Amino acid sequence: MFDRSAKHCDRLWAGARLVTMAGPGLGLTNDGIVAARDGRIIYAGPAAGAPAFEAKERIVCEGRWITPGLIDCHTHLVHGGNRAREFEMRLEGASYEAIARAGGGILSTVTATRAATDAATSGSRSSVCGATRRPPEPGGAPGASTRMTIAAPAAFVR
Repeated sequence: MFDRSAKHCDRLWAGARLVTMAGPGLGLTNDGIVAARDGRIIYAGPAAGAPAFEAKERIVCEGRWITPGLIDCHTHLVHGGNRAREFEMRLEGASYEAIARAGGGILSTVTATRAATDAATSGSRSSVCGATRRPPEPGGAPGASTRMTIAAPAAFVR
């Protein structure tokens, strides 16, 4: 999980609650630290027993959570179009068939995604929320495998 010889790091997050996915359960740690050097995590775990790091930048997390990249396993990560009106129609009692007849439904966003540029899809919801993104597996939404954007880290949450 970490390189014990590493004492220097670029950035150190301290006082965090961690989900490391190591060990039993989710690898929960209440007083954890994460150390990174050259863009790579060199330690993630309990503060007790961790190497004494000298960091260029130290971020005090005040008990905020740090988790691995969240995989958004169903929501379509990169898409064009907007289906907010369809949501309103469903709330008003419209059937999916009626929505499709009105020009909505999945075909509307598939068409918009195929027509969208990479720049237009790079700000889609999951990048704002900090989800880890990669191209879908073969067999995913038509045209989606050509889109790939690296997500920005999510804001700390309490």
